[in-house]
Amino acid sequence: MDKPREPEFIDKVEINDDEQPLQGRFVCKIPSEEHPVGWIKTEYYFNNGKLHGSPAIIYPDGRKEDWENGAFVRTHGT
Repeated sequence: MDKPREPEFIDKVEINDDEQPLQGRFVCKIPSEEHPVGWIKTEYYFNNGKLHGSPAIIYPDGRKEDWENGAFVRTHGT
């Protein structure tokens, strides 16, 4: 059975510094000496503060997760 890599996002509303729900694409960069550019990134897509889209998360190892309005749907990729 598919499981989300980050279950803490289930039904959670994320907000920005202005206390507004996140909208659109957000990228989290993590320093990595092993990667040629010096960092790895994970992409997140939000709608009204909840993970949403196909894919809604793209991990640096190629794994992608589909989410719908804060509910995990499935994985694809690695």
